[in-house]
Amino acid sequence: MNADGDQHDRQVPGSSGRRGRWIVVVASGVAFVGLFLLLRTKEPRFQGKSLSVWLCQLDTKRFNAADLNPILNQEAAGAIRQIGDSAVPFLIKRLDSAFAAERTYYRLQEWPTKLPFKILESRLDKKMELGAEAVIGFLALGKEVERAVPELNAMVAGREAQSESLFKAMAAAGPASLRIFSNALQSSDFWLRRSATKAAGYLGKDGATLVPQLISILEQPKQDGTESSFAARSLGKIGEPSGIVVTALRNALSATNDTVAANASVGLMLMGKAGRDAIPDIERRLVKTDGKVNLLMVLSFIVLCTNDDRVVSTLEQLQTGSALDEQNHQPAGKSLRLPIESLAHVRETWTNCDMQGRREMFSILKELVHEKGTN
Repeated sequence: MNADGDQHDRQVPGSSGRRGRWIVVVASGVAFVGLFLLLRTKEPRFQGKSLSVWLCQLDTKRFNAADLNPILNQEAAGAIRQIGDSAVPFLIKRLDSAFAAERTYYRLQEWPTKLPFKILESRLDKKMELGAEAVIGFLALGKEVERAVPELNAMVAGREAQSESLFKAMAAAGPASLRIFSNALQSSDFWLRRSATKAAGYLGKDGATLVPQLISILEQPKQDGTESSFAARSLGKIGEPSGIVVTALRNALSATNDTVAANASVGLMLMGKAGRDAIPDIERRLVKTDGKVNLLMVLSFIVLCTNDDRVVSTLEQLQTGSALDEQNHQPAGKSLRLPIESLAHVRETWTNCDMQGRREMFSILKELVHEKGTN
């Protein structure tokens, strides 16, 4: 019995040791898997800063005054490009969360009691803000977005009314997204077509093959002319083929819809020097306008026309309502001299301003034509 007991006593330590080793092995395995998953899902970093930090720094809160096209912080944009492909899953996750937050935001506003909305409002706003950061993150990534195009396109279904952000993100991929844009521009779904029309300009010259479709939308105004207006701006941003785009936008300056005509002038302004051939057309549209003068058209005229005397004469006519001597570009009636420095300020401000600067710029434009109503 003692012998058996001794044998038993000798086996216990060995058995305990083996169990201990198995515990260590299992624990190590679990720890390894946990570490693997952690590393796999850990937010990518560059120069010691996480992707979230770079995204936060990317938005300068400054933009093009005409269409609010964001001005990116170049250091942050470069960092995000260095992070590259590994940023994509996190950006998509942010977009998905933002879409869910937006839907919840509007649903809660329909509830008879506003308490749930008030409780969640700041949290939902934050998620939507992070989603907006993700969109400009895609713009910063550029062609790195190419592999994400199928996933971004798949997200459009059921989110047509929210799809503008997705089309902006896909535009960063350039040619890889052209077929998706082309299909959307032909879609019978209003929101899908509208979003693609508005975002097509982010393709830049890569969007040249879409120009015929955008011109078709421009020339067939629907409802309030919003789609045609978006088409005009996108055509100006794409800018190629230059001759075809300029001709289409010049023709649109004679549209019966004032909003479409004004946005055609913006499209020409966005083309820079190539749009200057249209200065006489913009000038005629301005001085022959009955009723309110569109400030976007005034802005386009000031930016495109570098002849200050001509600009001043035309704007003075808007103030006095006098007929224009087209040969000398002088109003036939009383002259109200305008400050030349205001024109310089507008030209320097419109491409890079914050919201306050934009308001100030449009206040200046309104003052320049103050005798006539504006919109």
